[in-house]
Amino acid sequence: MKRTLREEVGSAINSSDLSGRDTTMLNALAMGADQLGALLWRVKYGGDQRPTTMRELKDLLVPMVHGNRTRVPGPHVVSLVEAALREWLDDSCPECRGRRFVGTEYGDVRDARERCPAGCRRGPSGTYRVAGVFETAGERAMNAVSCQRCGGRGWIPGREVDASRTTVCRTCNGTSRLLFGPGERAAAMNVTREEFERRWASKYERALSIMRARDSKAGRTVAKAMHCLDGAPGMPD
Repeated sequence: MKRTLREEVGSAINSSDLSGRDTTMLNALAMGADQLGALLWRVKYGGDQRPTTMRELKDLLVPMVHGNRTRVPGPHVVSLVEAALREWLDDSCPECRGRRFVGTEYGDVRDARERCPAGCRRGPSGTYRVAGVFETAGERAMNAVSCQRCGGRGWIPGREVDASRTTVCRTCNGTSRLLFGPGERAAAMNVTREEFERRWASKYERALSIMRARDSKAGRTVAKAMHCLDGAPGMPD
């Protein structure tokens, strides 16, 4: 099974026996990407959702989203960042699992993704956890214990499928993303929909845009390093 670059990096982050390729990827991520981009990759693709890591990530995001250096961010800004981060961490369409197509991945005969057989469920943080390991009242979603069978992703590699049967996913219209509406985002922030649309919608989109941009930038950085390692010309900017 050919893995995506993000899956390779996620595996390397969690590996105790690094190959030369793994080391190159992690060095490129650590030294080439900015601090936020590297943290986002560690959290989303490496599954590093320890409280210290999540706190560091939130401390970087809050002032960037707030955008006002003269005023301390209020609790609603913090709630907004936490909600947007949860959405970004689990933004893959549930029908196509982020592949954009139903039937295969990216037009090749690749291993399909099947729901984790361990019966894990998605917690408030977006991470899939073994049934029963959900935090009690007052505990943070960032204290989640990921399912060991699927690594917290909610899926495992499945059978091979025929590329000729590929169709664009109708649930996400080929965007690969799970689409959240203003009502769901307002509920995640614990505010009314009216207040969300009037005061917080633009900042929420800003938070998502920041994370997606840094994610993409980190991906380009690691991809360039791997192209050089594999003897291919560097990717264009």
